[in-house]
Amino acid sequence: MSAIRRITFAGVLALAMSAFTIAAGAQTLRTAFVEDMGVPDPDLFYAAEGLLVTNNVYEGLLRYRPGTSEIEGALAESWSVSEDGLQYTFKLRAGVKFHDGNTLTADDVIKSFERRLAVEGLPSYMLFDVAATAAPDPLTLVVTLKAPVNAFHHFMASPYGPKIMSGAILDAHEGDHAQAFLGTADAGTGAYRIAEWEVGQQYTLAAFADYWGGRPHFETVEIKLIPEAATKALQLERGDLDFIVAGGLPLPTVERFRGNAGFQVFDFPTVNKLYLVVNTRKGAFADAALRDALRHGIDRARLVAAVYGPAATVSNQFYNWGSFPAGKALYYPSHRPERLQAAAAAAPVKEVMINVPTATGPDLRRFAELLQVELSRAGLKPELRDVTYAAIFEMPTNEAIRPDIVVFNAPPDAPHPDAYIRINYYTGGPANLMGCDHADADAAMDAGLQATDPKVMVREYEKAADIIVRAGCMVNIADMRDSVVFRAGIKGIVNEPAVPASVVLRLLHE
Repeated sequence: MSAIRRITFAGVLALAMSAFTIAAGAQTLRTAFVEDMGVPDPDLFYAAEGLLVTNNVYEGLLRYRPGTSEIEGALAESWSVSEDGLQYTFKLRAGVKFHDGNTLTADDVIKSFERRLAVEGLPSYMLFDVAATAAPDPLTLVVTLKAPVNAFHHFMASPYGPKIMSGAILDAHEGDHAQAFLGTADAGTGAYRIAEWEVGQQYTLAAFADYWGGRPHFETVEIKLIPEAATKALQLERGDLDFIVAGGLPLPTVERFRGNAGFQVFDFPTVNKLYLVVNTRKGAFADAALRDALRHGIDRARLVAAVYGPAATVSNQFYNWGSFPAGKALYYPSHRPERLQAAAAAAPVKEVMINVPTATGPDLRRFAELLQVELSRAGLKPELRDVTYAAIFEMPTNEAIRPDIVVFNAPPDAPHPDAYIRINYYTGGPANLMGCDHADADAAMDAGLQATDPKVMVREYEKAADIIVRAGCMVNIADMRDSVVFRAGIKGIVNEPAVPASVVLRLLHE
């Protein structure tokens, strides 16, 4: 064989292999989670990483426009609100198919609302103020509220908001509200359906051929469970994974991929916030002087820069990105380490237990380790303990398992002030981990939520935030960004800032 012929054959072979790779990529998209998300039931799931599943398999009436915090129609083409803020009217899309083949009607929405309240999951609070629902015709839903809720349209768009399920499936499994069925399957309308659900091993999603928005490019999405960051990075490098979302890789590894032409790295804005949840009821920080000194004693700028680099900025506003007017509810604790040292020396209790959720990845653990060093230098005796999100969300109802601090990297339920402050700090709130109960803050939140005048809303939410900060229930640390790593060649990569640790799978293509 001549040299020219050998080169030609090699070139043809290379082109053929390239074409095969593209075709294979068009079939399957592969990623990995840090830990098992439990059930894919959107009425029960209340962590962050699994939003990639729940928000691509299910849909709500509304959603956030990709890349923004602006609300647009999803299963509802349009909506309107009465002047008194008590009635919402949603016009549904015609011809939307559920994964079981049934067609969406307003009756499915009503049954989905009823089911969310019946299973009493943590996100069910979004429907507590619904007084009545009605379906004047199959494609019209009217929701009447008990009182004005200016966050209601955000609840309908929230990644944790009510997802619409097939009423036929709910009827067929009414004995347990379909909880067993939806533990390994789905009843959604999304661009992807659940094909296989191997608990503790792998989840497989399949493209839904009858999706109302058009069949997505990738036929299959495989999600492995790989807790070790080094293993994920290795699999991404050798082509066993196609992308990794936020929290899956430490910053130095992300930066290594950023400099590699075979990969794409994006730092997306997100509502995610890093903060410390402080136990003011018992232990070291029952001492008011110590918890006041805590927010001044931490060198937030140094810790954030050391751990997160471009993936976070020091947060100087109580509320989350895109949730509140600029210049309002500001939070500027000065760095005064001597105050923490003095308070620690006088504190009756110096032992500090710090809980770190494992699912948020290695960077949070690194931040906790540096925090531990700062508290030790101040004269306290901090100890770190890794915990699951499931254990963290037992804390609101189990005071005995509450530590002194939880290092929390968590999003609000929506980019609206109430979606952050109410779940975290309202008396009895679903994520009020340490029992930060203050009646005057509750009253301000209620007044803010029911306000029809935007100025009144801002004033009341500022008041509530100030009460929580002065009580020492939290220490604000950083506004986060989602650093997402994709292999080269994949296009259409966009996030919804209100849906952290996720991308819009239906938009991805070669």
